Amino acid sequence: MAAVSDAELAAHLRAALDCPLTTAGFAAAQVGAEAGGVSSIHCADARRLLARYPFTAVAEDSPDDGACTDLYVVVERGDVPRVTEARLNGVDVPDLFRAAGRDDLAHAAADLTARDARDALTRLGAWLADVFAS
Repeated sequence: MAAVSDAELAAHLRAALDCPLTTAGFAAAQVGAEAGGVSSIHCADARRLLARYPFTAVAEDSPDDGACTDLYVVVERGDVPRVTEARLNGVDVPDLFRAAGRDDLAHAAADLTARDARDALTRLGAWLADVFAS
């Protein structure tokens, strides 16, 4: 298998996550280099996000005026690139899904780090679109 470049990982990360998250009120990804991979932050106005999606209180239940709630994702390169972190303000994505009443997605997301990053990011984008559906 050919090695995947950071640019390819960043492009796939944006393609998978930007649409569902910007639709939910997050800014498009800010992607940067990490040692051995890439990371992204999608930020949203914490008060607006909490008002629209009360389940996000699991990550921030009383945000200050002007505070951001961040979805942080890390993808490590390797023989098989992997998503090693996916958290909303430090809360793992499966716990976020549980807070949203989606135990089915929490269970499915439990093996996110075991999948190839491209597959994991595609699935994560679909799950986030479902959870943050208006």
